[in-house]
Amino acid sequence: MKRYFIWCILFVCLAGCSDKDDVTPPPVIPPEEEPEPTVSFREQDSLALVNLWNTSVWGEDKPDWDFESMLTTWSGVMERGGRVVALDFTGKTLMTLSDGIGRLSALNSLNVSGNEELIALSDSVWTLSGLTRLDISGTGLETISERISTCHSLSFLKLEG
Repeated sequence: MKRYFIWCILFVCLAGCSDKDDVTPPPVIPPEEEPEPTVSFREQDSLALVNLWNTSVWGEDKPDWDFESMLTTWSGVMERGGRVVALDFTGKTLMTLSDGIGRLSALNSLNVSGNEELIALSDSVWTLSGLTRLDISGTGLETISERISTCHSLSFLKLEG
C-alpha cells in the first residue's frame, strides 16, 4: 500500500514539473502484488546482523555466518516469523558490541556471557523496547550505563562474574 501511495505522490510531483503534455504515468502496482511487510523486516534484520558482524570488535572466534544462506542457519541467531528475536554469543571472543545491535527492533533476548574481553556494551542495547532477557555474566564489563533504567521490559538480567 505504501509503495502504491509513493508512486501516486511521485507521479503528481513529476506531472506538475514536466514541460511536456504527454507525461506517461509510472506503472501502478496493484495491492495484491505488494510484498508482505515481514519481507522488509527480514531484509532489515538481515542487514542489521551483517552490520553488527562487521562493526563489532571480535577476537579469533567471530561467528561463522554464511551470508548467502538462510538466516535460520546462522549460529547464535534465533528468529521467529522472519524477525531476529534472540542472539547468543556465549563464549565467543566479542570485545565490543557495536551500535548495530539497536537496529534489531524485535530482539528480546541477548546473551553475551563468557566474553571476558567484552568491556563495552553499546548504549543502543537500551533502546531495544522489547528486550526482556540480558545475560552479561562473565564479561569484562565493570559498569553498566544508567540508560538501563529506560529498558522497561527487561525482566531477566544476569550480571555475575
